[in-house]
Amino acid sequence: MNGALWEDPSGNAADLGSIIVAGADGVPTYVHMVASLNALDRRLTEAGMRRPPGFPQEWDWDALEPVASARIDEAGRALATAVLSTRAMIDIEKAVIDGVIPRAISARLLERTTHYLAQIPNLVRPRPRVEPGVRASSAAATGAAQLHLYRRYFSRSWHLLVT
Repeated sequence: MNGALWEDPSGNAADLGSIIVAGADGVPTYVHMVASLNALDRRLTEAGMRRPPGFPQEWDWDALEPVASARIDEAGRALATAVLSTRAMIDIEKAVIDGVIPRAISARLLERTTHYLAQIPNLVRPRPRVEPGVRASSAAATGAAQLHLYRRYFSRSWHLLVT
């Protein structure tokens, strides 16, 4: 929030993957059960396919069709719900979507999220923007490392030092 990682008083970051959304079957589930590589892996197994070896950036995503497209669509719907739910509690202007998937797949996910975000009724405030991240697979590790280093060697107000 405001360009910084949001933390609770104990120092934990918000776990937005634990937001409850409707799954493809309408049954309540967690975002990370729909919008994650593990969720894709489950769908591939259900379709009699296997998750490719190696890193997701190296996969032949065309070979994962039609499962990959269905999963991207379901993930976009779940992420749109999570973004708007977050907006209802915390006044965010934008949500950043990033991960260990290729940029082309990330762009498709971003498009589906934006599509479903526009479908959800908007009561008062403007919808937050949804934008791609810039760090991809290193985002989580970089953020975690920076947070640890700043806390250890500077202060808990480390965000004041970041430009």
